[in-house]
Amino acid sequence: MIIKEINLLDCTKPSYNLRKVLKPGDPEFQQLMRSIDEFGLLEPIVVNIRTGHVVRGNQRVKVMKKKGITRTKA
Repeated sequence: MIIKEINLLDCTKPSYNLRKVLKPGDPEFQQLMRSIDEFGLLEPIVVNIRTGHVVRGNQRVKVMKKKGITRTKA
């Protein structure tokens, strides 16, 4: 596994992701936002480097984009 800094704007959510879509205002969205504020990103986002699809961390990517964060470890 290679960990490097990536631009979140280059990442895409794959169409096959079946997780619930969180929106600002949803309790889970707000909880994740508070967690990132308090503890930071505890584990890197997993991205397929060939496709740019987020394999793991789609909800965290959405929250970080909402917060204006454009770069993170993956």
